[in-house]
Amino acid sequence: MIEKKYCKEMWNLYIALENDEIHEDEFYNVIKKATDEYYKLNDELRELLETYFVTIYTDLIEVVED
Repeated sequence: MIEKKYCKEMWNLYIALENDEIHEDEFYNVIKKATDEYYKLNDELRELLETYFVTIYTDLIEVVED
């Protein structure tokens, strides 16, 4: 839902930002809206996504602990 609502707008604003067509505040305002909606979701979903990211991250990048 969040991706469908904000992804295209974020991408377009990112391109505009990279081309110096907009001020970065416009881009970050949309990021903030998407982030706020994400954190309104159930904590369980957030935990599942964070766990998934950690799993994928460690599968893709060799983690070396001293």
